Amino acid sequence: MIKDRVLYDYTFMSSKFVGKGGFEDKEIESLYPKLERVKKGLVANKKSCDLEFACLPYATTNLDVILDKASDLCQNYSTMVVIGIGGSDLGTRAVYEALGSRNGCSLVFLGDTPDPNELTKFLSATNLAKTCFNFVSRSGETIEILAVYSFLRDKINANQVIVTTGQSGYLREEAKKRGYFLFDEPKNVGDRFSVLSVVSLLPLGFVGLNIRAFLDGARVLADLIDLTEVRDDPMLLYSCLAYLAYSKRKQSISILMPYSNFLAGFGKWHRQLFAESLGKDGIGLTPVDLIGPRDQHSFLQLLNDGPKDKTVTFVRILGLDTDLKVSELKEFKDVSLFHLLETELSATAKTLAKNKVPNGTLFVPRLTEHFLGQLFYFMEIACSYLGMLFDIDPFNQPGVEKNKELIAKLLSEERKDQVGELII
Repeated sequence: MIKDRVLYDYTFMSSKFVGKGGFEDKEIESLYPKLERVKKGLVANKKSCDLEFACLPYATTNLDVILDKASDLCQNYSTMVVIGIGGSDLGTRAVYEALGSRNGCSLVFLGDTPDPNELTKFLSATNLAKTCFNFVSRSGETIEILAVYSFLRDKINANQVIVTTGQSGYLREEAKKRGYFLFDEPKNVGDRFSVLSVVSLLPLGFVGLNIRAFLDGARVLADLIDLTEVRDDPMLLYSCLAYLAYSKRKQSISILMPYSNFLAGFGKWHRQLFAESLGKDGIGLTPVDLIGPRDQHSFLQLLNDGPKDKTVTFVRILGLDTDLKVSELKEFKDVSLFHLLETELSATAKTLAKNKVPNGTLFVPRLTEHFLGQLFYFMEIACSYLGMLFDIDPFNQPGVEKNKELIAKLLSEERKDQVGELII
């Protein structure tokens, strides 16, 4: 097995193992002309950087500036509070939850809710003098971020504040007026595709993670796109099978199930990426994030015996830095806990296949910056391919924008009880 990059095992996605719920080779063959057009289009757009997110692994021009600022902040503050929501913080959270801090500095996440209880709890537990604040919003107008900013603004100094935003908006104007350190988000990268940009690189650099290795890992798969034909591109094949499952077999629920609690945040990031990018025009895979083995005890019954409208992607880490052994576990001797974890994943995959539930596995060699960079890029490209296969734009979110407009409208109206008409 190749162990220098993320691999995709789609054995149990095949009809040979799961019957009519799986793909047949002839389905892929019939889709070849479209797959070739999609791949050609993505390669061209990546080369020209029309898909700017796809070029981020190569965008190292400002990396030294990011690293210098991250180092300076960590020398002066022990904690960075990342105030973002959705794509502005889910990627950063996911990497931080997976790898932690390497230098003693820490991250705290705030801003995904204006809940006053949350802010009160934060203030009671935080030494503001030892804390810096990174406000992240591409539009600069995100209401939840502005609410937290407005609450904290007079409680902190200008040198404690970093603003990461787009080319216009309220936050940018505030940064200029008050002298906050300002980072520009890439012009044409939506927040849910921004994990390889300053949006995440700054806070990850603050806690000493190797952001060069993170980008290097993504670059491995970026190069692979150019070097492979249709059937050898794992991201395109992943997308092809998801497309066939949805369009041919009405398997509209797409479950991601890493067998590591350290990848729980990755599941939440993936959920937003696929829901917001692909839920358009009456089309949409419904992403569900589970964690193994925990959710064997909550969701496996439904998967095995419920409606056959789901596919599952497991994420398996091939090697850990540490392992523990149990000298005696029932009738078993010298049991490696890592081996137990791997065995549970294998058994679950085989059980699902036996019950005609198609499932595949992403193999991640180790939990490092390099391989996490690959994993994030894999899903970003797969999502883009899927949008093209569905003939929808995966880079906008009109349904979200309409909700933002309604929130602003309701806030401007006279306050009244916001309840429904039918209450019992």
